[in-house]
This record gives sequence, C-alpha cells and structure tokens, in this order.
Amino acid sequence: MKNLTLHQMVSAAVALKRYELRHGQLPQSLALLVPEFLAQAPQDCMDGHPLRYGLNGDGSFTLYSVGQDGLDEGGDPSTADSDQERQNTSPWAGRDWVWPRAVADAKAGAS
Repeated sequence: MKNLTLHQMVSAAVALKRYELRHGQLPQSLALLVPEFLAQAPQDCMDGHPLRYGLNGDGSFTLYSVGQDGLDEGGDPSTADSDQERQNTSPWAGRDWVWPRAVADAKAGAS
C-alpha cells in the first residue's frame, strides 16, 4: 500500500507542477487537476479517500497521506516517538506521510 500511495503522490505532485506551469498558480484543490492533468483525483490508498492537499501562505503546497495508522493528523510529518534522525530520512516515518518540499524551500524557511 505504501508503494501505491507513493505512486499516487508522485502523480499528484507532477500534475500540480504542470498545472502551475500552465496556469501560473497552484490549483485550489486536487479536483481541478482532472481531466487536464489526471484521469481522476489521486487516492490515498491507506484509507481510500483522496490525498489531502492544501495551499500554504508562502505559495507552496502540502500534499499528504494519512499514513499507516489511517488517522489524519493534519499533515504532521513528525514521528510518534520523536526520533529526529529517522524523521529526516524517511517520508514514511511520520504520523502522516507528507510529500517533501524542495530542499531550497526548507532551507529558506529555516533562515
């Protein structure tokens, strides 16, 4: 299920970038990617609902799956045991499985 969810997230992220390049901004919802960029809205294979998506105030987006426990933690990438090293190396370690932001975006936010 992790691989299927990852496939859905990759497809969604690519479609989001294509939408942004064509329309000059990110869509308000994943539903706007259909049918121009995707045949159907990307599904979260962990609970059968659409992947979670939202726009951030800085112009970026958050895309995530509820993860293995099936609980929506609002896109919380932190681990239940607060294992920082594991959290930084695996997108599957968090409460929710969050699509990673570009390194440049993460470094800019840390400044």
